[in-house]
Amino acid sequence: MLPFALRFPRIVITRGWLGQGCRKLATPSRYTNRAVAIVTKEVRRHYLNSKQLAVNSWFCANQSAPFNPVCVRLLHSGSDIIRSRNQKIMEAKFREMLPEFVNIVCDLGKLEKSGVETAFTWLRGVLGHNLGGGKCTRGLTVVDAFCRVSGGESNVSEQQLREAMLLGWCVELMQAFFLLADDVMDQSLMRRGQTCWYRMPGVGMMAVNDSILMENILYQLVKSEFSQSPCYVYILETLQDTVFKTILGQCLDMNAGQQNKHNFSHFNDDRYNAIVEYKTSYYSFYLPVRLALHLAGLHDKVRHDKAKHMLLRLGYLFQVQDDYLDCYGDPAVTGKIGVDVQDDKCTWLIVNALKICSDSQRTILEENYGRSEESNIAAVKEIYKDLDLPGIFSKFQDESYEDLLKSIEELDDSLRELFLTLLNKIYKRQK
Repeated sequence: MLPFALRFPRIVITRGWLGQGCRKLATPSRYTNRAVAIVTKEVRRHYLNSKQLAVNSWFCANQSAPFNPVCVRLLHSGSDIIRSRNQKIMEAKFREMLPEFVNIVCDLGKLEKSGVETAFTWLRGVLGHNLGGGKCTRGLTVVDAFCRVSGGESNVSEQQLREAMLLGWCVELMQAFFLLADDVMDQSLMRRGQTCWYRMPGVGMMAVNDSILMENILYQLVKSEFSQSPCYVYILETLQDTVFKTILGQCLDMNAGQQNKHNFSHFNDDRYNAIVEYKTSYYSFYLPVRLALHLAGLHDKVRHDKAKHMLLRLGYLFQVQDDYLDCYGDPAVTGKIGVDVQDDKCTWLIVNALKICSDSQRTILEENYGRSEESNIAAVKEIYKDLDLPGIFSKFQDESYEDLLKSIEELDDSLRELFLTLLNKIYKRQK
């Protein structure tokens, strides 16, 4: 049973305050510098691991100082805590389905002529290395979105839930073959805390075919599981359309630096925005929700376009964070070693550096960006430091969060809470 205080409206404390032990609410001086929010030990004990805390009891350190409600943002009721707990249960169910999903995929080999068993045995190894090691955010978003647009999990049958989770793993499979191919092209060393697949003994460039195999087995799987469903064509076209857009984005990403090596003529906002939208936002954010809507029988363009607008904005923030973490993230946390500088990538960091650097700094960037020696990478990062790009990024992230939060609060949509969950999940992420 939830404590009494948690079943009533409360304010949301973001992760930034969690790191300070949930003792104080940073208060703008123009309101009052004496209001200190004290979170009860009971609340902290129950929900320290939640990204949002439900709090009903707030006290002022100085009782003579009136508490100004402008200092906080009233968002949800204590029922969100129950939802958070249910989401953890759902995540456990989703991850438990992975072995079944792999078996379903590999059993498709039984539909082929004899003699291809070796290929499907190899595929099982490919899936074992590349599938399931991540956060599963995309796959879980399919399930979450489907439950929300269906009126809640209580209105979803076991069969419907299984179909949603199956589609979620299809998205994770898509993510896996994109990452596998991306690692080969970028010559990356690590992915999700382990050696990249193409660098494993006996694999090498066979990984290219593995990526193609995973993509095409995805379509075979969808045909096998959904061909009798009214949403089959919608799902298949959505997957194919998303793969096409993502490949275009990958082409733009690879081509920006290769087209004019050590020349920044293509490093601008227009190119960067196109890369982000096509390479990241469509498949990471719009695809899971789009699939969920189709699975629920909701195909109207207005609803999809409304979701698309918000999700592409979330995707932009996500990719900017990715660019920052590639340069400044801890490999022990991110699970990969950044290579954007040496790979001559068009990133948020270099695009913004070129906007504000001096002529002499630009010369240094041109001489060092896209080269793999440690001295070259260090020279680029030194310019980033001199330009205070980490500080500029931090301000951008905070402002983007506030803008997105305001837009989400103004929505009257069944996906409103999902958008908020995604925003809070990515805000100030470290991996």
